[in-house]
Parts: sequence; C-alpha cells; structure tokens
Amino acid sequence: MSSIKTNSLGLIVLNAEQHICFALGLGTDSHIQQEVLTLKRPSSFTPEKASLNTIHITVNEVTIPYVCISLSSEDMQIIFIREAKTEHELVDFIAAVPFALPILNYFVSSPHIALSVANHKGEISYLSTSNEAYWQLSRGEAINQSAKTVIPNSRLHEVAKSGVAELAQLQVLDGESRIVNRIPIRQEGKVVGAIGQLVFTEPKEFANMREQLKTYEKTVANLKKQIQPALSLIIGESPPIQRIKREILTISNLDVSVLILGNSGTGKELVAKAIHEATHGHQDKPMISLNLAAIPTTLIEAELFGYEPGAFTGGKKEGQKGKFEEAEGGTLFLDEVGDIPLEIQLKLLRVLEDRTIQKIGSNKTKKVNFRLITATHRNIQELIEAGKFRLDLFYRISGVTLRLPALQQRLEDIPLLVPHFIQNFCRRNNLPTPCCSPSIYRYLAQKEWPGNIRQLKQKIEEALVFCDSKELLIENFERGAPFEMVPSASTTSLDHKIDAEYSQPKPIKQIEYHAIVEAIQRFQGHKSKAAKSLGISRSYLYKILKLYEKD
Repeated sequence: MSSIKTNSLGLIVLNAEQHICFALGLGTDSHIQQEVLTLKRPSSFTPEKASLNTIHITVNEVTIPYVCISLSSEDMQIIFIREAKTEHELVDFIAAVPFALPILNYFVSSPHIALSVANHKGEISYLSTSNEAYWQLSRGEAINQSAKTVIPNSRLHEVAKSGVAELAQLQVLDGESRIVNRIPIRQEGKVVGAIGQLVFTEPKEFANMREQLKTYEKTVANLKKQIQPALSLIIGESPPIQRIKREILTISNLDVSVLILGNSGTGKELVAKAIHEATHGHQDKPMISLNLAAIPTTLIEAELFGYEPGAFTGGKKEGQKGKFEEAEGGTLFLDEVGDIPLEIQLKLLRVLEDRTIQKIGSNKTKKVNFRLITATHRNIQELIEAGKFRLDLFYRISGVTLRLPALQQRLEDIPLLVPHFIQNFCRRNNLPTPCCSPSIYRYLAQKEWPGNIRQLKQKIEEALVFCDSKELLIENFERGAPFEMVPSASTTSLDHKIDAEYSQPKPIKQIEYHAIVEAIQRFQGHKSKAAKSLGISRSYLYKILKLYEKD
C-alpha cells in the first residue's frame, strides 16, 4: 500500500454499473477502492450537488481517515479523495454546499459584522466595506498600514504577534461597547496573521447583560477607589503583610467588631485606619481614635460617654460630646484596650450590647451607631486569667482578631519601608532625597527592633538629619552607642535578595522601579495586583514605570 504513503490526493470514476473505469493517485489503492465501492450511491442526481463521506483505511494497525467528495450523474460518479486534514475543510465546504460562495461573501461583506485582516506584522491586509465605512476610509486606504494606527485601541497586532485568541471582548468605540473577536490564523503551524470581527448589533439578552455589566463595573470602580488608598497605607509585600491585606479586604464590609493584637510599633492604628477607609460608605464618615493608656483613669468615662454642662468640677461649661457620639456612622478606634479599668469595662460592655449611651450628669439615653475597632499590645488571655479583663467583653470586641507581625518577622519589607520613610521625611522637610545603598538594608536587617516599625522610622529620620551627602550611609546610623547586630537565617536570605536586586547605590525611585517590575512579573503582568501587593496606587505604579521606561 505504498501509494497511500506517497499520495495525499486521488480520483476514482465509476460508471453506471458502479465499475471503476478510471483511477488516479490514492484512487489506485485497492484498499481505498474497496471502501469507496461500499459507499451508498445517491438516489437522485443533481449535478451541482456533492455528497461528503469519510472512509477509514487500516494498515499495520494504523488507521488513516480519508474524505470522499462525490459528484454524480445518471451514467457516471466522480469521487475526489483526500487525506482528512483540517486545512482542507474549505474544499469540502465549497464542494458540498451549492451556495458556498454567497455564504463566504456574507462573512466578508456583512453590514452587522465588520471584518479586519492583518498579516503577521500587524499590518492591515483587508478591511470589509462595512468596516471601512465605519472608520470613514476610502476603499483600500488602510491596506499595509499598522492595525493600531487604523483602528483605535486595536489589539489585532498583539494577537498576530502572540498567537493567542481574544474572544467576546468588549471594546469601547465612540462611547459604545462593542463585542470584538480577535483570532490568530495559522498556516503550516506558524501564525501568519489575525482576523478581527467587530459586531455592530447585539441580541437583546446581551444588551441587558451589558447594561448590568456597566453597573457592576461602576460598583467595582467605586470599591477600588476606596480600597486602594486604604491598602496603600500599609507598606510591604512579605507573606505576613499580604495576609493582613487580604484579611482587611475580607472584613472591611462586614458588620463585626475587630481586635488588633501586636507589639508596640507594629502599626495597629494604621491597620485600623485601613479597615475604616476600605469599608464601603465610611470614607466620608468619622474615624475617632482614643488611646486609653494615655488618659487618666478618672477621665476615661467622660472621654467615652461625654458629659452635660456642670456635670463635674473642671469640666467645660457647655459640656462635651463623648467619643461614642463623635463616631456616629463611622469607626471608633480604642487603642490599648487592655489598659481599661474594670469599672469602665462593664459600662463599655453595656454600650456594645444595646448600643445606647448615657452622658455623665444626664438621665437620658441615646442610641449610637458605630463600628468598634480595638487594639492592644498586651496578652489578653493573661489579663483574663488574672481577673483584669472581662471575658464577656473580650467576646464582644473580638468578632475578628488580627495579629500583626513584628518587624523581625517581615525583614524582607525593609527595602520598601526605608525608601518610604526617606521620601516622607524629605518631602515634609523640603529636603533633597538622598540615594540609599543596599548595604543599608543589610545593616538594618541585622538589628534588633523591639520598637518595630516605629523604631525603624525613628532611626531612619535621625540618620537623615545628619546625612550631609547625596547618599545615606551606615555611618549616619551609628551616632552614639550602636545597637546590637542580630544575624539570623532570615537576614541571611535577605542579604542574597538585596545582593541580587540592589547591587549598587541607587536613587529611591529606581529602587521602587525594580520592586514594581518584580511585582508585575510575580503577578504575570497584572499591574493592578502588583500595585495592591506593594501598597501603592496604580497611578503611582504607572508614574514610576513611565519615568524609567522612557530612559
């Protein structure tokens, strides 16, 4: 059966008695002839109508399919045979459908679907007449021009380059959303171009769905506007910080109280502010903060509940609103809640249970509505066991508990925290921003930080005060008694990361640029996710990219 191996096309002619009177190519193979003779002969003969059949030939346990196209008359049947390859389907279509050409003409001239064809370079090879009319182009004017030049926001050149189809995409043209398909075309395994289909009309169901989509897009856009600034408050991309950011997004729109646990200086108030900012409808509402450890015990009740005029000696003549009232509709943040006296704990518990308050010196109650966020650096469990904190109050304030990492647990964030603090300090004091050597990051990562982020910020600002060059140096941090070095496995791994990413002193913005590029690569080109992971806005990300990519 060597003919099957050497030929891909064949022809068999049968007479009225179904005898083979002529054979060529594949048609000379006995196995194919035997299968062809088993095909059912058409009962009626329409010269312009063809029939399509498939036969299968098995040789040496290998089965090969062949397509047979038959044209019949009363005294003759002509059978065209070919291998069943997909690139030949157009031949089958034209042979089997008597009105094939009108169908093809419809696809390229439809007034409802505009057709664009680009070559592998992204240059226009063909625009349908409806497409040219839409873009107000004369016949053939777009030929050999770049697709992105002819069609605003076109991605046809990208599809021709990548070979990845983009189906049922929405593209805004003249203020209207249109459905667009962009499909790569291959020949002999290579992408030779791409076709684009722009749908001018749409089904009623899709139109309704599109209107719903617009509504959802507006909602999502509004949520992004409120969430992005909130997360940008928290600098870092280490796993513990990414976890905190995810938890903030999860709880931001839930009606639950939040307890934030963490050592001093870990950023508890910053996290509380981020939750408030990320909560839908709270951006224009107040966030009232009160550090309970900083207020004398005798004044805590007055600060929380407020008091009437003349309620006690030393009070304001006109009286005062309490923090519960001031936080109406927004957020009340009580820092160092572990320091609250037991007698005040009971009164706070009652407020949380029935949401009513009574000012000092008043016999009237008032309904209040606020979200409670509390924080402490103390071990609440030990306080409860020691009888210094009510268990029932703990249950009320800890609907959700967030545990913030110490700086020692997120040393990989130092290369992001340092530039952030440097920029803020220099902007606040109208000073030029110095370069920062990678050795600074290694130096700081090997220190003990009992004061966590607050202590790191203080050390950086102190070093900047005495920095008299264009580069921040280790010597600027070593005024007075140097603090102890604490080498560890985590700082060793950070050394390798810093060596790889920051091989020489660079401007702060260049360091930011490299951090941004790394984040974009980690999220496979998704810039919104990259910006979110870095705690920066997407507009700032684009600003830094534009600053360095044009160089």
